[in-house]
Amino acid sequence: MEYSELLAFEHLPFDSDVFRFPFYRLDLEKIDHASKDLEFLHDTKLKQFGCDAKILTKDEKLSAKALSLGFEIICQQTTLELDASQGSFKDDALVEISSEMSDSDISLHSRNFGKDRLSLDQRISPGIVSRFYEKWIRNAFGMEAKLTYVLESGFCITLNQRDKLKIDLVSVLEKRKKIGERLLLKVLHDAQAKGQGIVQVTTESHNKGAIGLYQKCGFRPVSIHHCLHFFNIPD
Repeated sequence: MEYSELLAFEHLPFDSDVFRFPFYRLDLEKIDHASKDLEFLHDTKLKQFGCDAKILTKDEKLSAKALSLGFEIICQQTTLELDASQGSFKDDALVEISSEMSDSDISLHSRNFGKDRLSLDQRISPGIVSRFYEKWIRNAFGMEAKLTYVLESGFCITLNQRDKLKIDLVSVLEKRKKIGERLLLKVLHDAQAKGQGIVQVTTESHNKGAIGLYQKCGFRPVSIHHCLHFFNIPD
């Protein structure tokens, strides 16, 4: 099929490869075309397809439109940020930037997620969730804009964007050892040393442990949005 025929749905190759059926992202500015896009997808007789969307919680009208199309709110996510140029962050020589990770470690980390939006959707199997994160971790080592910080049983992947540094993914296998805090402070130290300003991270709003960690390191919430999923999956 020609993805260019869709107006409101952007095809996501990464997610499509993970789910093994076409997957899309809803363009909120074109949501009025979404109903016709869904008709088009159904007319192609695709057995399975899916789509996600992220809508600010304060935008109730937009959320109502998505729900009327068949989207379901899975959870809320909170975005936090800080200005690294305004703080003071201690270096940590034991935190390294790695160019690889063993298959066994990737496998362990890919199964270390249970509070994320994918895990909360009962239509998505644990196998798909772990495949999603395994692919995410592996891809990080092949992207110039990403760096993977490693300390003991934890890692933090960063993504350098044009106007900010984004904390892309964090996983720590051994809790209560301050591994996550040390990883984040090292990332912030390096960001400051490079003259980078805004550092941003997004996590599930109900993950109080993660939010508490980010706030301890100086991050402050700036927005909250709904995470919505649409799936056309036969029973």
